[in-house]
Amino acid sequence: MSLLWVMLILGQIKNPTITSRWVYDVYTKKSKLLSDINGSRLVIVAGSNALFGIDSKKLEKRYHIPTINFGVNAGLFLPLVLYEAKKVLRRGDIVLLPLEYSMYLYDGEPNEQMIGYTYSFEPSFFWTLSLKEQFEMIWKTPFSRVLEGYMKTGTKPITKGLYGAHHIDAHGDQTHSLKRYMGGFEKDIIKHIKPTLYGKDEPKKALAWKYLKEFDKWAKTHGICTIYTPPVFMDQKIYHTDKKEINFYKTLPKRAKEIGLKFIGNPYDFMYPRDMFFNTDYHLNAEARQIHTDRLLKLLGSDIHKLCR
Repeated sequence: MSLLWVMLILGQIKNPTITSRWVYDVYTKKSKLLSDINGSRLVIVAGSNALFGIDSKKLEKRYHIPTINFGVNAGLFLPLVLYEAKKVLRRGDIVLLPLEYSMYLYDGEPNEQMIGYTYSFEPSFFWTLSLKEQFEMIWKTPFSRVLEGYMKTGTKPITKGLYGAHHIDAHGDQTHSLKRYMGGFEKDIIKHIKPTLYGKDEPKKALAWKYLKEFDKWAKTHGICTIYTPPVFMDQKIYHTDKKEINFYKTLPKRAKEIGLKFIGNPYDFMYPRDMFFNTDYHLNAEARQIHTDRLLKLLGSDIHKLCR
C-alpha cells in the first residue's frame, strides 16, 4: 500500500496545479526582474507581508541600489522560501528578510501549499529535506492533491483575481491593494481576524533555527549580506498582555542574534492597527504600505551598506 501511494505521487510530479500556479507565476516574474539587473541588488525575501507591505521603489531611491521585492507566500514555509531565494541570489547582494513569525515556528511538518508547490514546480526541493521531512511530506499529502495533479489543472498562467503575476509591478510589489479595492468580503475578514498565538504554539526547539543558521552561513560564504527585521503584523491586545506572547516577541531578536543573524528592530514597532490591513493580518493596504516603508527606512538608516560591515 505504501509503495502504491508513492507510485501514485511520482506519477503526477511536475504536473502543474491551479492551487500553486499563481505562486509559480509570481516567482517566475520576479526571478526575471532580478536576472535583468547587472551588479548588486537589494532583494527582499519573505512571504506576502513583504509583498503587500513594502514599497521597493522607496528603498531603491533611498539606497541607490536596484531593489526587487521577492516576497511571495509564507504558506510555502521557511525551507522552500529560502530554497527559492538561493536560486536567485548572487555575490554582492543585500538581502532583507522580514520573515513572517510563522516561519520561525517551522518544525518539519509540511502543509498543503508546501506539498502542492513542491510536486508541481520544485520537485528537486524534496531532496534537500531530511528523511523525516520527506516522510512527513509523503504521509501528509492529501489524495485530493494527487488527483488534482493528474488532472493538470494549472497549465495556464493565472490572469484573474488578486494574486498572480498580473498584479506584480516592475519592482515585485503587489498592486491593486488600495483601500477602495476592499469589498465586503475583505472588510468582513479584517473585522473578524483573531490573534495568532505564536508564543503558545512555538515548539521548544523549532527546526526553523537550523535552516536560518544554515542559510546565513551559505550567504556569508557567497558574499551576500543578510539583514533580518520584524515583519508587518496586525496588533492585538493579547500580544501585550499574555506572558507567552510577550516572551515570544521580546526574545525573538535576541535568539536570532545568538545564532549569528543580524536582526534589527523591535517586533512591537511593526504591529499596526486593524484598519491598516487589506485582507489578512499580514497584508497592509497600499496606503499603510507607505507608513510601514517609512518606518522600515528609519530602522535601516541612511546607508544600508553600513549594516553589512
